Amino acid sequence: MRWRIGRELERAVAAKRRVQIALIVLILLLGALLATGTYSAFALYQSAEDRYIHLLFPLRTRSQDLVLQMVNEETGVRGYMITSDRKTLYPYFAGRANVRADLARIEQLTATRPDLHDELAPLRADIQDLHGYFDRQVTFVADGILGQRRARADVLGGQKIFNRFRGDAKKLETSITAFVDQTRSDQRRTFLRAVGLLAASGLFALAIAVFLMRRVPERLRQLYSDEEQARIRAEQGANAARALAHVSDAVVMVHDYHLYTLPALVRSARPDVFLHHFVHIPWTQPDAWRVLPSMIREEIYDGVLANDIVGFHTRAYRRNFLQCCKDLMGYDVDFKTGVVRCRDREVWVRAYPLPIDWRASLLIGASARELEIFEASRDMFLPGGRAPLPSEYGGPAFLPLTALNGDKG
Repeated sequence: MRWRIGRELERAVAAKRRVQIALIVLILLLGALLATGTYSAFALYQSAEDRYIHLLFPLRTRSQDLVLQMVNEETGVRGYMITSDRKTLYPYFAGRANVRADLARIEQLTATRPDLHDELAPLRADIQDLHGYFDRQVTFVADGILGQRRARADVLGGQKIFNRFRGDAKKLETSITAFVDQTRSDQRRTFLRAVGLLAASGLFALAIAVFLMRRVPERLRQLYSDEEQARIRAEQGANAARALAHVSDAVVMVHDYHLYTLPALVRSARPDVFLHHFVHIPWTQPDAWRVLPSMIREEIYDGVLANDIVGFHTRAYRRNFLQCCKDLMGYDVDFKTGVVRCRDREVWVRAYPLPIDWRASLLIGASARELEIFEASRDMFLPGGRAPLPSEYGGPAFLPLTALNGDKG
């Protein structure tokens, strides 16, 4: 028996270790998931950062280059006004081509940003006015001395148009800078929120996993061990019941919750035995039993329903048991008569609410006949006692089963 108990304990420890390994794997998976999520969020942030760099930096560069090219145009025209040499118009023509390229690129980059795209309209108007002014200046200089004088006299008019262009270009550049800063700020805030939420949920999940790691394996080991010990005690009781094999019309009376599974074992060993089980604790309604795994729940009910009579303290406990047999086990139940029909058998369920008359019990126990019976059966109450009652006292023999749990004394 010691070898068997040791083997059961080893199985309980093995079950605990399996659960521990499963929880460790769960913790590692949660850690990997948290790391992967953080890396993915950072990668998305970098991807968005790169996308905005490829969008916004060219936009800012093109807007600045636009002003530079207009300055080149102005430089070329003024050089031509001073020298009357058409070679000096090279910056003018090159700048004009670059301005067209800059405007086309800016329009392309701002296509998805209506607020920035709208600011191109006044800028185009300024550029158109400047090109008209430059064309007039070039034409005047090409006409000769009088044209050169007229072109020099109109320098201040061109300056007004150019200053207006600079102002509109500055507004566009300021809007682009504000857009860049706002976009990066929103992007960083979104990234930090995502990482914060991911970290909080991941750490919370890890905390739960660690808590389960600390509590669940040991709890499962204890439950598994308790179940195995209860099974061993029940089998011991069944072995004791087999000792009644030489006795006809045997009656086995089982008491309380720690022997729920014993009647099924006794029934399998002695199908003809009469089994009576009295439950000394309350019996709850079906919902309370649903928290147990179905395997454990069914084993308990199969054990209790192996009796011929099941007794409870109150009618409420009796009614709860009958309801459980119907709802949880699906058996045919007669609530009026208190009968459960299961496996071609009828189990009577009764309520015995009356207490023991302790005064009468004391008087009976003090009678001479009872004392004589006690003396004759003293050996039965010693460890390993097997002596049946003398036949002159009549009736079947009684065999005490002592494998009780600690809280029963």
